Amino acid sequence: MALTNIRGICNKSEEFRLFLEDYKFDVFCITETWLSENDPSNLFLPKGYSAVRHDRKTRGGGVALVISDNISYRITPITDQLVNID
Repeated sequence: MALTNIRGICNKSEEFRLFLEDYKFDVFCITETWLSENDPSNLFLPKGYSAVRHDRKTRGGGVALVISDNISYRITPITDQLVNID
């Protein structure tokens, strides 16, 4: 498992993809993705990975979990009480 504050993945997508292919992390957490709903995950994902994202509606922010296809997972919705925690 790894974590990075990438400060915008769009202009680093090729480097990120190669990094994942070299180190083969099962789970990689990314903060400050700066992605919007118009940016497809395959922009930065190598084969064998999927992404769970929460893009920010405004400029900046956003998080993503990049998960190996070898890992089983499920997405559990967050309750309304936790949605606006800063």
